[in-house]
Amino acid sequence: MLLMRRSRRAPAATAAVSAALLAGALLGAPAQAATEEKPYSASEQVECVLAPETISYRFDAQLAVSMSAPDEVGERQQFQAHGIVATLTLPAETGATIREFGATRVEGALDRLKLDVANATPGSFTLGGEAEGPLPLRAPVSAGEPVTLSAPASGAASSPQETVTGRYGTAVEIALAGEAGFQSSPERSNSYVATGAGLMLVLSGYNEAGEVVLSELHVDCSPVAATVAAIPISEVLPLPLQASYDEAIGGTITLGRSHQSVALPQGALEGSASYYSGGQDGSFAASAKLPSFTAPVRLLGLVPIELGMEVTQVKPFTGITAVLNGPPGRWGVHAQGQLALNISSLALFGLRLPVRCATAEPSSLEIAEVTTEAQALAGQLTLATGGALAPFECHGSFFDAPMRVILNELLFGSGSALRLES
Repeated sequence: MLLMRRSRRAPAATAAVSAALLAGALLGAPAQAATEEKPYSASEQVECVLAPETISYRFDAQLAVSMSAPDEVGERQQFQAHGIVATLTLPAETGATIREFGATRVEGALDRLKLDVANATPGSFTLGGEAEGPLPLRAPVSAGEPVTLSAPASGAASSPQETVTGRYGTAVEIALAGEAGFQSSPERSNSYVATGAGLMLVLSGYNEAGEVVLSELHVDCSPVAATVAAIPISEVLPLPLQASYDEAIGGTITLGRSHQSVALPQGALEGSASYYSGGQDGSFAASAKLPSFTAPVRLLGLVPIELGMEVTQVKPFTGITAVLNGPPGRWGVHAQGQLALNISSLALFGLRLPVRCATAEPSSLEIAEVTTEAQALAGQLTLATGGALAPFECHGSFFDAPMRVILNELLFGSGSALRLES
């Protein structure tokens, strides 16, 4: 899952996007059920050489690779293949050659087997590579019986975290890489040298007493390209992309009756959103956090006073996200929330009076934002929204009655508003 965070930046005024236009453009689709995993496998005959440059015994073996992976994936989804096991079955004749040295069992490791991945990144991974290291294997060696070597000998390997890059209608394909593991020796006839590619095993043989009779016997094979898993890419992303918001915000309070305005201190819009690249709606949730502050205003246009103020979140901004109709690459957020304005003090002629006043009803504000896919996933959101301020009510103070007159009749009143901007 994708999670990004953006540092706060200074607030700047921007034009608001029409909420009606945005709401009309949002696409909706029923949620898609989570994908399930299913088994995948492939088997093929490969050419191998036992101990290149020494024994140089060439033979055909059977290679099988099995794994578990999602039955489908969505665009940009992340996934892993689990339970990966590679099995190389040596023919009975090869087992007999090993047994001629007195070995009754072999132990060793798979050093290399490359798998290519189409329509996802990374585009390949290597079993036995640097990420997991050599995968242990062991098997008995019995006269007249094939030798079955499974790596890892216990448990299973996993792919790295893959991110889908293909589009709906195609498939993520995990396939054996077609590589030559050996080639003819340029110096000796009927002899071979390893290429450092293909499938690479290292084996040691042990007799019944547990003594080493064959030390670090190399087996190099040349797999043929073959698809192990073909995972369809679905139209709707089963898992959402996640974005985290931490936007610096400010704004203004308009005092309608006295025709004054007060600048809000810098705060933050903090929250998160989920986005789907298909038609399914995602979700948005955020809260505005602003510190308390004092603001100088004039009473009757003449008398300077200071009001202690605080903007509080009554209902967080919640809503939906979606890909928009029209030009590609446009994503939208549509959310609503409620804020209240509290007055905690009034300072007049150097005397500060504690009061308890607040808007009788919260102000309803709406976020209606159109952005690019890159901006959305980076947690970038331009906020420009406002709402009317309701009349004030005051409780619990000797000054309740005069404060209601001062706030509602002399300062705020009709035309008062609260506006947030980022």
